[in-house]
Amino acid sequence: MKIRTCLAIGGWMILALAVAQQKEQAGRGPKNTMNTVTPELRIMMINDGYQNALEDLAMTEMRTIQGRDANGKAVTLKIPAKFGFSRVPTFTVLHNGVVRNSKVPMGSPSNKFDLQFFGLSEFGKPLQAGSLKINKEVGVSVNKLKPSEQKEIVDFAEKALPQLLTIDEVRGKVYGRDAVAKPLRLTKKECLKCHTDSKVGDPLAVMVYAVKKGDVRGF
Repeated sequence: MKIRTCLAIGGWMILALAVAQQKEQAGRGPKNTMNTVTPELRIMMINDGYQNALEDLAMTEMRTIQGRDANGKAVTLKIPAKFGFSRVPTFTVLHNGVVRNSKVPMGSPSNKFDLQFFGLSEFGKPLQAGSLKINKEVGVSVNKLKPSEQKEIVDFAEKALPQLLTIDEVRGKVYGRDAVAKPLRLTKKECLKCHTDSKVGDPLAVMVYAVKKGDVRGF
């Protein structure tokens, strides 16, 4: 199923988890880190969390749940037996039919900056300008943005893409915010069984992070 396995076929569980917690995100991070986590550190944590989740190919001790994809079609999802809900929810991603845990808390760790992030991909195919699409279930709900702002995100990611083939970060601006584009790469030879048109090291998704600094309550 290629990156439809990787970054996102909808999954009501992923979307519901994000929506259910958005009203309670401010101040959910550990109290001793409030106002000490920088945007740069938060971006690194999120990107590393998603990368690690996508690299997890283990399929042992799985349990199944019934859900629906982004088109409303009934699907069977798998969850690691030890994965569950906690007091502080974490970002998740659907990969290879399994809901994976990024182990990154969803709650905002600071009220000194507002961070939004979005995943873009071509659903399993090697990335190229003109083909990137925003994944509606990765990061902040894209429905919160105006169409013009969504276009800025896509344009920024596509312009950054040639550089992300060889480097791990491109900076710029989107809708008045400082922006950072970072890749999620194919890192294991086992991945080539599904991603037959790619090679190890290729970016299979671009994460775009938009930061607004100031005294805010989170997103």
